[in-house]
This record gives sequence, C-alpha cells and structure tokens, in this order.
Amino acid sequence: MLQQHTFTESRVDGLMPTTGSPVSVLRLVRVAVDSFESHAASLPTLDDLMAQFRAEDPSFDEHYAAADEELYQVTLEAVRNGELSRITAERIRLGITQAELANRAGMAQPNISRLEKRGASMSVTTAKKIADALGLEDYKELLP
Repeated sequence: MLQQHTFTESRVDGLMPTTGSPVSVLRLVRVAVDSFESHAASLPTLDDLMAQFRAEDPSFDEHYAAADEELYQVTLEAVRNGELSRITAERIRLGITQAELANRAGMAQPNISRLEKRGASMSVTTAKKIADALGLEDYKELLP
C-alpha cells in the first residue's frame, strides 16, 4: 500500500528530510540523480540488444518479423471486433506514438486521440492525410 504524502512549501513529507538546509537537500537530490544517470548510462541500448540477439540466432530477424506480423493480425482482429480503430492498429504496426502520427499528418495530437476512439467520424480530407502519414494506399480503410 502506498503511503500518502502531504505537500508543504518547500518539501514533500516522507520524501525529503524535514531538517537541514535547502542546500543540503539539493546535494542529496544531486547525488541521487548522478547515481541514476550513471546506472542508466551502463545499460545496453536497444540496438545493442538486437545485435546480440542476431549474433546468437541467425534467424532472429525472421522470428522478429513473424512476431511483428502476428501482432498486426491481432490488432486487425481487434479492429474487426470493434475494440480498436484502424488508425490505432496502423499506428501500432508502425510503432509510432499519437504525437508522431499527428506530426506526420500535420495535425494536433488531441485530434488523433479523438479519431482513434470507436465511432469517431472524420472527413475524407482528414482520412487522406492520416492514410498518407500511415503509408496506406486507400484512405477508405480508415473511414468508419
């Protein structure tokens, strides 16, 4: 169970010392941040992990592609069942965020969020912009 904390003018009870100067508190915070950044820098990158997997298994890329296709088919099934919008399914396929899709389509992210809701209506012009941003040949696939 999470302990509740109360906010005061200069600290959060339970998270920062109740005694000591603001300078000593700042020093403690900096030590914690430095420690975290040092640990984070020692972690392998996604590219490092992918290279390691490829070295260990020459057919890794085939397995990865098959898993990616399986995920896409699952999302398309969710679209057919009315659980997911086609925009969301295509965005997941590309591995991009709503903000990235909005940027590609020249729209605001809240508009993408609204359009991803079931039953949302959109104009043909909007559907064409989003289809183009998703790399779809037929914008009609996005229309409800």
